[in-house]
Amino acid sequence: VIYTKPYNIMKRFFLLAISMLIINALHAQNEPIAGSWYVQPGAFFFDLGAASTTTNIAGAEVPGENVSFTNSLVPGVGVGYFFTENISVYTVIAFPPTTDADGINNLDGLKAAEVTYAPFALTGNYHFQFGDFQPFVGAGIAYAAILQVEDKDVTDVEADNSFGFVIRLGFDYMLNEKWGISAATNKLFVGTDITGDAGGAPAVVEASLDPWVYSLGANIRF
Repeated sequence: VIYTKPYNIMKRFFLLAISMLIINALHAQNEPIAGSWYVQPGAFFFDLGAASTTTNIAGAEVPGENVSFTNSLVPGVGVGYFFTENISVYTVIAFPPTTDADGINNLDGLKAAEVTYAPFALTGNYHFQFGDFQPFVGAGIAYAAILQVEDKDVTDVEADNSFGFVIRLGFDYMLNEKWGISAATNKLFVGTDITGDAGGAPAVVEASLDPWVYSLGANIRF
């Protein structure tokens, strides 16, 4: 089964949002940090190597870790607002990544499903001001919305949306008052339950995805 409508809508929204934000930033004038916005277009790498799972087939638990998830590299843009020169709120609009849920160990060789999801995070951040070098730390809420599920060896696959939380650490390096570069490491704590039919037997995978998300891009303030 393939669900595509939410995915297509998300793609159009993503492209429109990035275009509007960058155009607005390019035409803005320099302003003091407090009360200003910042936009950070760049690349986001989703590392799901830390995911852990519990698998049940026909009501019986399959021992050990038996499902893995592939990593993704996608474009995206972060948007933030400075309340003061040290405190900001920040969110990300990323192109929805896709991961393959594959069997390992006792389920080696099984291609369960392909899942496309929209990760969302809203964080409060504290920025340290050391001249051009401005490290920051942050924490907030996270949400993973499932946009599309494509069956493979397992049929009638469904996956749940879920809330969680996120912590982040990174830095901005400003080349001038308006332009700079930004890099961050984010740890999301989110999970999902994946259900389906494995050869006539009901299958349930309880997954703690908990991805590491690494970002690198430009930093534009206005």
